[in-house]
Parts: sequence; structure tokens; C-alpha cells
Amino acid sequence: MTHMRGWPMAAMAKGALDGRHHMARERMTGGTGPARGKRRAATGMGYRGRPSAPLGWGPTGLMAKGPPATIVKAALVKRALHRGGRGRADLAAMAKAAVLAELARAAASRGATQAPPTAEATPAVLRDAGLFVLRAGVGSVLLAHGSQKLFGWFGGGGVQGTGAAFEQMGFTPGGPSAVAAGLGEAGGGALMLLGLATPVAGAAAAGTMMAASAVHFPAFFAQEGGYEYAALLGVSTAALALTGPGGWSLDALLGYRLNKPWLSVVGLVASAVAATAVLQRRAQHLAATAPGAPPVEGEPEG
Repeated sequence: MTHMRGWPMAAMAKGALDGRHHMARERMTGGTGPARGKRRAATGMGYRGRPSAPLGWGPTGLMAKGPPATIVKAALVKRALHRGGRGRADLAAMAKAAVLAELARAAASRGATQAPPTAEATPAVLRDAGLFVLRAGVGSVLLAHGSQKLFGWFGGGGVQGTGAAFEQMGFTPGGPSAVAAGLGEAGGGALMLLGLATPVAGAAAAGTMMAASAVHFPAFFAQEGGYEYAALLGVSTAALALTGPGGWSLDALLGYRLNKPWLSVVGLVASAVAATAVLQRRAQHLAATAPGAPPVEGEPEG
């Protein structure tokens, strides 16, 4: 009799539990009735006009497949359905996943460009460090060579001695040519070392090295008196004019106002044109003063 009396109570408890499960699923699908649930599922709207998401059964039970907000809602329903320790652990894992997904979505919507240090920040630092080392090395060498021509430092001949040597090489007049070469090397090297107006500095140094390479042509290797060394400096300065100084520079502190792409192109073209004109004038002078050359018009023979 007692067994028969307890049977209706167990059936009622089971029916109540099934009802709670049914109400939870109805809230997740966006309605409390068949027609209302179908209508909201068709329109994509859930409870109180919020977007709804489909449900699925995962490894831990009922799982949401929609946006993070719906996942949190599913976690709350899961908490109501599972009161045990496993249900709380599943709730914590789902909440953590929802928070991470929401943070990723917010970062993507803002168009964030920052990347983890191991992905982008480290290569950027290495690139800036490499450009600084290249600028420091090339700029220091050019500054030293220009100081020899302008001030006679480091065993140089100064403007007078360099001008006399330039006269013998065919660069006339010698004094102004020495000053121009010294400014191109010392000025371009100093600006490159500081990372200031890098396109102009690189272009000026590249044009000077172009003229210097012609003096040592056609031999290539430096031990044979060739143009190897001057050409390497010219290529390095031209590359720095195109790539820019990097983040460790005065140009970066000034917002790259003096480091524009058009400055690189214009500077390199202008320096190449100027160096070509100087070399043509030198070639004409050497041809006119070569032994056995015909006398210049208006100049007496012998």
C-alpha cells in the first residue's frame, strides 16, 4: 500500500523535472509554445527580442552554438539543470570560454593591430635594431671620410690637399669639388647616424659614392684599387634612403616628417643626375688633357 501510495508522488516529481527541462529549452529557443518557438527561430530572435542561437549536445551536455552572450545564457540554464560538482565545473569552463570569445570579438571590432610579443613585436624590435646598427656603421665611416676631406682629420689632406688630388683625378675645379665631396660624406654620414632626414642623407651619400666608384673603375676588388668599397657604401646608403631609418631615430621622434617616400625617390634621382653630370665633365676634362689629344679651339699648339 505504501509502495502504491509513493508511485504517484514519484511520477509527479519526474513530471515537474521534465517540465523544468522543457521550460529551459523553450527559453533558449525563444518561446514558450510551439508556434512562438518556430516564429522566433525563423526570425533569429530569442527571449525578449534578443538574438537566439541553436543548441547542441556536446561532451558535457547541453551546449550553445551561438554568440558569447547566448553561451552565457546556456551556462545559466546548465547550472539549473546540473546541481552537482560536474555541473559547476562545466559552468566555469563555459563561462571562461565565453569571456575569451567576447574579448576576441571586441578586439576584432575595434580593428586592433597589436599582436602578441612573440608574433609581431619582437620582429619589429629586431628590425629597428638592425637598421640602427647599419646606420651607425655606414654613417660613422662616411663621417670619418668626410672629415678627412673637410678638416684634415684622421690623416686627411683637408680641402687644400684633397682639392689638389681631385685636380689630378679630373674633378675641376679641385677645391669646390673637395668641399662638395666632403659635405656629401660627412653631412650625409652624420644625418644617417642620427636617423634624421634619412632619404636626403642617403641620397647625398649615394651620389658621392657613385662619383667615387667611377674613379676606381674598371677594377673591382679594393686590394687592386677597385671600386668595391665605394660601391658597397653607395648601395648601403641608397638602401637606407629607401627603407627609412627605423624606430630608433630622430625621424621617428618627429613623426617621420622628414622621411617621406617621395623624398627617397626624388633624392636618389637628383643625386644620380648630379653625379652623372660631374662624371661627364670629368671625362671631358680627361679627354682634353690626355697626351696626344687635339688642342682645344683657341689654344696655341705646343
